[in-house]
Amino acid sequence: MVINAERLSEALDNERKSIVRLKLSLLSLVAAGINPAETANHCGISVTTAYKWIHCCNAGGIVGLRPKKISGRPPRLSKEELEELRGILKAKPY
Repeated sequence: MVINAERLSEALDNERKSIVRLKLSLLSLVAAGINPAETANHCGISVTTAYKWIHCCNAGGIVGLRPKKISGRPPRLSKEELEELRGILKAKPY
């Protein structure tokens, strides 16, 4: 582990997102010397997932544990066209 237990504990205290808190909890236990397989079992996740989280933390630090934004498919209409459509829909009586 690259990050020490003190930094993980501090990050855990300041984190609000439950998934990131779970990841930090797992990493804190691993940093304390508990086997990753036992820790994964305790947290209710697979051993593979535990090692992925450890790898993400080692590669990107605590920021690497946060969920990535998924942009999705780009809209077919331009911003101007979307504004025009909103105006048309607001003008119609429903």
